[in-house]
Amino acid sequence: MNYYVVFQGSTYKEEHSQGILWAPQTAKNGGNPRFHWKTMQGLKIGDIVISVVDNQVRARGIVNSQVYTKHKPFDNDAWNREGWLVYIDYEFSINKIRIMDYINEIRPMLPQKYSPFRPDNGYGNQGYLFHISDELGEYLDSLIINDTTFTTSTILDMTLDESEMIHDMMEESGVVQGEVILIETDVPEGVTRLKTKKTRTLAKKTDFVIKAKRDIAVGLRGEELVVFYEQQCLNDLGRYDLADQVKWVSQDADGYGYDILSFDELGQEKYIEVKTTTISNKHQPFDISANEVQTSKLYGDQYWIYRVYDVEGGQPLFYRTNGDIEEEFQLIPQSYRAYKKS
Repeated sequence: MNYYVVFQGSTYKEEHSQGILWAPQTAKNGGNPRFHWKTMQGLKIGDIVISVVDNQVRARGIVNSQVYTKHKPFDNDAWNREGWLVYIDYEFSINKIRIMDYINEIRPMLPQKYSPFRPDNGYGNQGYLFHISDELGEYLDSLIINDTTFTTSTILDMTLDESEMIHDMMEESGVVQGEVILIETDVPEGVTRLKTKKTRTLAKKTDFVIKAKRDIAVGLRGEELVVFYEQQCLNDLGRYDLADQVKWVSQDADGYGYDILSFDELGQEKYIEVKTTTISNKHQPFDISANEVQTSKLYGDQYWIYRVYDVEGGQPLFYRTNGDIEEEFQLIPQSYRAYKKS
């Protein structure tokens, strides 16, 4: 996974609405493409792109396709028709982070050649897409995470719809929410994937709207329980300062590759991805995204999977593992993202 900064200016709204990045393959006079256009060729699935407009960080996106040769998607005469295009998930938008306000911290991380920002004042250099170091990318990510202020009293604020979904789920299951806490269990031993066998398929009509709402409620409930668990563990260790800093980052935005930012006793960050099911079997598989797998590689032993199960029971359970997901779990492809071939 690599980090990039893109300066979008007048194209921001169009690229954001279409979920793309696009740059021309030749100059308007037919000359060679600029280096900041050719950078498009290096993009890979899972790379993180931070959008800057008018010297403000406005979005964070994740590349989700290979790079294609595509005609210009904009209705203007600024560039030639042929260009490079890549599809990207713009996970969220923000409006508060001005690069100039952090240039003293950013300056030592800027490259001497092809820097996206001017080291004297933080303004962007002329260009489109710039590759940046992991150090600078992680720093900008930390600014984005800290853009929203969390306190103990507000950490579990959620929308009324989210709260009602969780309440309805617990009520249906006959569970009193009250003092329900998580109990940690042993990590299950590895299991061999069952061989595929022929089965008789029975037609079944599913209300996907109801199912989607219930899945969201289950996921939110698991994350909520883990936040409380982490805060309580830190309080028990006497680290009240760290307990107050536990952040439910997925409440602010998706796309980080983890749900909760917590800490160990020494103050080292823990990046926690929560996977929740109602089933009581700890061996039940769960879905994992390519972004989460890549994020686990980035953070290594600081990346944690908290596997919450039997969440509708009176005493929900969980186990946890840390490290590279591909080293901890057997990953089986279940779906693909399809794009029309040119």
